[in-house]
Amino acid sequence: RFKPTPFTDGKAATDAIAIGGPFMKGHKLKVSALETGGIAWDGQPILTDFPSSFSDDGIGPITYDANGRIVDNAMANLPRHIVHVDLPLGVKVSIMRWSHHINLRITMSAQPGQDGCCGNFNNNIADEGVVQIQARIGMNVPENAALFNEYVPYQPAA
Repeated sequence: RFKPTPFTDGKAATDAIAIGGPFMKGHKLKVSALETGGIAWDGQPILTDFPSSFSDDGIGPITYDANGRIVDNAMANLPRHIVHVDLPLGVKVSIMRWSHHINLRITMSAQPGQDGCCGNFNNNIADEGVVQIQARIGMNVPENAALFNEYVPYQPAA
């Protein structure tokens, strides 16, 4: 989920990620920024201790610690809070939680029909702009596929 932060002058940053669907056996993992939400599995808080680990229904492990590479070196001087997720189909996600945004590293092989803001695995950077993605898949998630059910309004910094 993208939304503005107190530090982005009204521009959107990644605030949270939700992972779900059939390959998650109907479960939903949601990870938010440190000050805007927590870490939840099927709507219930998990990984409330630091460091900690979690697995359920053959999915996982999901670990939360300070280990791992970050994707934005501008954050290198800050304490690391990284969620490491090992998912079905060899999908690995590292989620770096900062105060008001998250950074992601997703490692996986291409899937049929895959497309979105992280690309479409065709090795053509020229077709990965907003206009091109919108032309292929639109800009809205169908309501029955949405993993974020709650509205989070923008609140500018005081």
